[in-house]
Amino acid sequence: FARYKDDFYLGKLGPEARAVSEASIEALRHFAGDAIRCRRAAILDFFCEPCSSSWRCRMCDNCHSVSAHEGDMERDYTVQAKMVLQV
Repeated sequence: FARYKDDFYLGKLGPEARAVSEASIEALRHFAGDAIRCRRAAILDFFCEPCSSSWRCRMCDNCHSVSAHEGDMERDYTVQAKMVLQV
């Protein structure tokens, strides 16, 4: 996403438009990098629509991943990682 902040894309914009574009790019980067939160809830939040923080659509990739792994996404693997790194 860093290349979209280059002058090639933003060079002809004024300071205010450039700031708005950079904020939009950063919001998109955050949205794409979030592997936990429901995508639909994130979009609703972006457009200031009411949505509970724990609500899930059960249709997006993140909701499918959470339901498929049933809590494994938050499991503590510290002991196993230490064992692997000691070898």
